[in-house]
Amino acid sequence: MLLNNKKCHGISTLALVAGLGFSGTTQAFNVYEDGETYFDLYGRIHLTLNNDDGNDYISEEGSRLGFKAGHRINPKLEGFIRAEFRFTANDRDEARPNVIDDIRNTYVGLRFEDVGAVKVGNFDSIYYQNIPKVINVRNTVDWRALAKGGDRARGNSISFESQSFDGFSLGVAGKLDPEDEDAGEEETLNLMGYVAYETGPVRFAAGYDEAEGDDDALLGASVTYKISPQLSVGALFEEQGDIRHYGIAPVFSYSEGKIYGNVSYMENSDMNLSDVQYVAGGSYRLSDPMFVYLEYASSTDREINAIDKDWWALGVRYDF
Repeated sequence: MLLNNKKCHGISTLALVAGLGFSGTTQAFNVYEDGETYFDLYGRIHLTLNNDDGNDYISEEGSRLGFKAGHRINPKLEGFIRAEFRFTANDRDEARPNVIDDIRNTYVGLRFEDVGAVKVGNFDSIYYQNIPKVINVRNTVDWRALAKGGDRARGNSISFESQSFDGFSLGVAGKLDPEDEDAGEEETLNLMGYVAYETGPVRFAAGYDEAEGDDDALLGASVTYKISPQLSVGALFEEQGDIRHYGIAPVFSYSEGKIYGNVSYMENSDMNLSDVQYVAGGSYRLSDPMFVYLEYASSTDREINAIDKDWWALGVRYDF
């Protein structure tokens, strides 16, 4: 439901947004729009019952509330912002004294028509979004990659990502870490980038993360293939120093949910350390905004970057 071309003010707007937000839409709720400017509100409640190596507990998994807005500056240029906050949803005592416990995405940007977008602030690594994310098919249980959400990108970052030109696209980004005079550290700049090509059901991408602060830069490549409307597969290769990582993640979608998995293999260059980790899960959608899922993660030799445990999770998520 949209409130197009109408202005809502004060408490009445917030009450209406809250009521409609929890009523069942999975899309961002459009609070305001006049043709040149829009303001959307969205969020999520996500709770999980875990059995972590025999230890039972309830956790919240990234419950959040956010908003995004934009303004058409001229026919070729749009300005936009986003602010998203995580909060503790499962326990009142844990939430005290600060219910909002994390900032997930906070940035401002400009989108140039037929060119691409520049943004500045706090956001996930563009390397992660285009390379290892293709095997991140789970909702809760641990998974692994040599770069996940991208701590080397969140905060003090600037990026440019192009539009697609005949299937080709690219992105570059840098994160500036100010010097810490007390620790005797110098100012550093971590650089990363990717190139991608998409044709029909297949998308290829290759990326680089300077990994400033680590000993070695990170190189990776990914491919996603939509075999049919129901079945897709993502595959990943990464290398950092003497560690190599291979991953594959099939996803089968059916009318009410998904069945998915992930196999991750890591080894060192001497081949004297290696490990296989497994993730498996299935979800069932109760309604458009709400679904439940069951997941499992485990590892074999538990030698390289593995979780070293068996982890079951039963979760429920409601998007609004």
